[in-house]
Amino acid sequence: MSVPSIIQDVIEVINQKLELSPKSDRVLSISLWDFLDDHGEKIPKDDLVKVLRRLEEDEVIKLTLTDHLNRLGRKAEDKVEFEIDRDKFSGFYNQHKKPVAPKVVSDTTILYRVSYSEQSREILINGFLLAKPDFGLENEIVFGYIYQHPNERLSKAQIEQDLHISIGKSFHKIVENLGFRGDLRKTFFDISKTYIRFRNPVTKKGLDSLNIETLKLPLTN
Repeated sequence: MSVPSIIQDVIEVINQKLELSPKSDRVLSISLWDFLDDHGEKIPKDDLVKVLRRLEEDEVIKLTLTDHLNRLGRKAEDKVEFEIDRDKFSGFYNQHKKPVAPKVVSDTTILYRVSYSEQSREILINGFLLAKPDFGLENEIVFGYIYQHPNERLSKAQIEQDLHISIGKSFHKIVENLGFRGDLRKTFFDISKTYIRFRNPVTKKGLDSLNIETLKLPLTN
């Protein structure tokens, strides 16, 4: 991954968070799980640190929480926080963002992606807010686990064992409570009485296989 590409991937994530946050917010808190490249792969911490330090040197941001960048691995609660100068960031972003190319849709093109942060507890589809589950309740706990295990066939017993809980509601009810209904549920989940698979992200080929042309997304972004 080249340095220009790393910069572009990181500032794209920051820009998306800025667009979703109130303009009065001067501090951003971003989960390390949200720093993904174009292919949905996690940006290595070393590369992420380099870009954040570059932004700090250019006085675009001022890092205020970096502890989680310095430890091994990447846990669900890991995040980075920084103060940001929106005007300076806008200039930096416009200078370094990826050029807009003609959109070519192939079978492997990612059409829909769910993102979730345990800090904000916001479930987003392509940046649109779907739900904000209540902290510490079953819906939030179970979804947080499923989100970290995309495209895996998970049993109810496995989830209960790993989370040390007893799941009271059915998988159908949990995803319905979170706003995944109709084609949204069909697109992102395979569900039975005892198993669940969370499909994320969803490609054109995956959507075509479900005989779905497009999804009606929430109106809030």
